[in-house]
Amino acid sequence: MQTLWAFGCSHTQGHGLSDCVAADGFSPIPSVSELAWPVTLSKLMNIPLINNSHAGIGPKAVWNNIINSQIQPDDVIVIMWPCWETRIDILMNPTEDCYHPCQIYDLRAWNPRDAGYFESYYQPYDRWIEWHTLARHVTDNFSNNNKLINTLYNEYESIFPVPPLVAVDFTQTYFGAQKYCDMPRALDGSHNGELAHKTFAEDLYNEVMK
Repeated sequence: MQTLWAFGCSHTQGHGLSDCVAADGFSPIPSVSELAWPVTLSKLMNIPLINNSHAGIGPKAVWNNIINSQIQPDDVIVIMWPCWETRIDILMNPTEDCYHPCQIYDLRAWNPRDAGYFESYYQPYDRWIEWHTLARHVTDNFSNNNKLINTLYNEYESIFPVPPLVAVDFTQTYFGAQKYCDMPRALDGSHNGELAHKTFAEDLYNEVMK
């Protein structure tokens, strides 16, 4: 049976929606939301869904999730890529103890603990090339039906020369569009709310799935 696979970070997990936020109204929880856009998209497509998304992860962890999933040739893969420029994931040995579902050590530009990495080792061009290379690997090797989505359009524009073997195509529909941001926010006050998720799924379906 054909299955819809969704991959991404908190925007795809549905963090902040009423069934996907901790009691404090802010912190993420491990489970995915039944109100997030992948659920609506799977209903429109009338096929089952596996939403393999986790709050806070970066592109490398998303890619790691994809290559370790049991994706079949006729399945549909929809990937909303996290921010490449502020989230760096170091993949760990999966046999080692780790409390993160993706077995990663994460570095974040907004965390004081990681300031030394971004000051001394971070190169935007390298990170941008790595992200595009991971996306290219997915489009060339996993299912004939895959769609790549930008989370926030401006942050993903081609700010560097695009090597021909790296460039990938993204949908015109993206979750950072003003129309979705103008809709009511999720309970945490920063992520898009339930109406935005539903509308986004409908728009995405109309663009690429019909």
